[in-house]
Amino acid sequence: MDVPFERVLLPSARLRPYVSSIVVAARPGDTSLWARLPDTGASLVFCRPTAGASELVAVGPSTRATYKAGSSKPLFVRVGLRAGCARPLLGAALHELADRAVALEDLWGARGARARGALAAAEGDLDRVLRTLEELVLEGARGERALDDASRVRLLDRATRLLDGGADLPPERVHALAQGLGLSERQLRRIFQDEIGVSPKRYARIARLRRVLSKIGTSSWAQLAVELGFSDQPHLNAEFRELLGVTPRGFVERRFPRAGQCGSIALPAGRAGEHPLP
Repeated sequence: MDVPFERVLLPSARLRPYVSSIVVAARPGDTSLWARLPDTGASLVFCRPTAGASELVAVGPSTRATYKAGSSKPLFVRVGLRAGCARPLLGAALHELADRAVALEDLWGARGARARGALAAAEGDLDRVLRTLEELVLEGARGERALDDASRVRLLDRATRLLDGGADLPPERVHALAQGLGLSERQLRRIFQDEIGVSPKRYARIARLRRVLSKIGTSSWAQLAVELGFSDQPHLNAEFRELLGVTPRGFVERRFPRAGQCGSIALPAGRAGEHPLP
């Protein structure tokens, strides 16, 4: 796999209750600047570097963008975990993983070490790596952390769909959202912190920012601010500075903050991964 590539794969029928997406990528000899954008997803990432030991990590949500220089990685596989499934599968509340990439051995002990060993033994055989990761997820779903609360998964699915399509989330809307789900505000915030890793309000802010990024170039910044529920363009500018570390113009012109580390590994492109900024 010495040619750069990226593919988004459809999870198998067995994985779909637990997995939202699978991204496979390779970046041999990459020297471009990459950004990990704010994202609410959690994932399992396997990385086989050019030199050194393979890595198998749990990646939590990212609350702010981070920038780093590219590095040579012949193989990445990222398994995006559905909201409500990540905590029981990983064995940790998601707020403990926010803005972090944690070795699965640190979460699972010997079981994590065996899993990393099995993936490393695949020697870059992508089909074998994917089968091993699938069995790893299914083993977690069947094991002592079994996903036995389907109602919580459905609740989170409903809540996140509403927030993904909405605008800002002031305190009164948190209350309304909680009521609509049959919860108190305190219950809703606790569920989001444990199962997603961020508060409902932070989730809504990140979701709205990603909608802005998907629409760059389609309208003026002032028009995008109006369309996506910002009070005005200065409000949009402030959100960019806080979540991305740059102004909207600076982002488009690639005037990024000083590159730094994003956890212990680089992540592949995709919804919860990194994006090249050549």
